[in-house]
Amino acid sequence: MAAPAPVSAPVVRGPEELVFLSHPDIVGLGITPADVIRAVEQGLLKKHSVILPPKIHINLPGNIFWNTMPCVFEDFYSCKMVNRYPGHEPAILATMVMGDMHTGQFVAHLDATWITAMRTGAVAALTVKYVAKKSFSTIGMLGLGATGTATLHCLAALFPDRPMTIKLLRYKDHAEVLRSKFEHHANLHILIVDTMEALCRGSDVVISAVTAADRDLAQPEWFESGVTIIPIHTRGFMNMDLVVDQVVGDDTGHVCDFRNFKNFRKFTELCDVMLNPTTLGRRNDTEKILCYNIGLAVHDLFVGRLVLERARAHGVGIRVPAPLPGKAFL
Repeated sequence: MAAPAPVSAPVVRGPEELVFLSHPDIVGLGITPADVIRAVEQGLLKKHSVILPPKIHINLPGNIFWNTMPCVFEDFYSCKMVNRYPGHEPAILATMVMGDMHTGQFVAHLDATWITAMRTGAVAALTVKYVAKKSFSTIGMLGLGATGTATLHCLAALFPDRPMTIKLLRYKDHAEVLRSKFEHHANLHILIVDTMEALCRGSDVVISAVTAADRDLAQPEWFESGVTIIPIHTRGFMNMDLVVDQVVGDDTGHVCDFRNFKNFRKFTELCDVMLNPTTLGRRNDTEKILCYNIGLAVHDLFVGRLVLERARAHGVGIRVPAPLPGKAFL
């Protein structure tokens, strides 16, 4: 990862203050899925200019985890802390700090739960755009909580006029609730299915937002020729690692320790597919492609920067003075 070149002026510059933005603050800014998609796409295209160490990942019993995710791009530093606890609604909670690389001053503390869900959904939707076969029309989805809902919002925003059949795997009342939220989208035909086999068969794209899985969720023979498989949280599809024709991931450093990494038939980073789609992307409409987008701090930084810009423009959030400490600090 190359160190970013110094810049003469920051992209976003405010007074000497620290801004606190809560979840209601951020939701109230009116940032659309299309806005998030644009920010995430910019971040992916700039990935090779970002300082992006692999996230620090702590696994605990009971499908609990804590991640710490730092990143630097030009004038901004960001670090997100995110966890998963069973019983939380949503299961994934996050907070993020942002700093000014010119002054070393912290400039914002953001609730990042909405940011995490939306940027994750945006990455999944962009993966469909850049990796799925061009004629795709049927998408199977499971894991229909906050991230699954955000993903469908982003798919609807990215493909507003494309007729698509969306198959939802029944779980509690999640599928029915999600279908009711998207009934007004005339281009979406939403079906509810009862088994993973029914979800996978006939689907051009399969997207899983399941946050915990202790076994493989589908059998290889259930997937169609030309399928794109997107396990958002990388759970439940490891049995496909050596079956698919190629694997696409958002960062080599985050997946190189996966059990089967050295035996992938082909591995390419998503940003490189985006930059060189004809030479590094899908080679034909029969390839089966598995996408391990583990989630990167650069996604959070670019969406966090958008949030901070919008909050400053509208005077949203709690502001406190944040002078740099001097000799008399203690």
